[in-house]
Amino acid sequence: GTERTDAGSNFASNTFTAPVDGTYFLHTSLDIRNILSTTDYFWVKIVTSNRTYFGDLVRIDDIANSTVAYFTHQCTAIADMDKNDTATVIIQSAGAGTSWVINGDGESKSYFEGHLIG
Repeated sequence: GTERTDAGSNFASNTFTAPVDGTYFLHTSLDIRNILSTTDYFWVKIVTSNRTYFGDLVRIDDIANSTVAYFTHQCTAIADMDKNDTATVIIQSAGAGTSWVINGDGESKSYFEGHLIG
């Protein structure tokens, strides 16, 4: 909901667009709330123009008692991107219904970051 920094104005409409060819460090951390006990799993992915990077698959039944108010999911990628390639964050889930929400209440509980590293 809030953009803290965007040095080159390369992030818009929930999509990062690479300003130059290079290797990028991409990372997301999502605080997901209101998870139903019927949820099987959540999986966070960073999808670029060239490849999909998968974070850890979190099975809700692996968590004590299968009832959680919230859980943080992360995904990190070192991505080769060409100028104008894009990156977005995708959540895949099963049995999660539609009640879950991504918490981004201004305390940076959920975020996406990217840095040109080479």
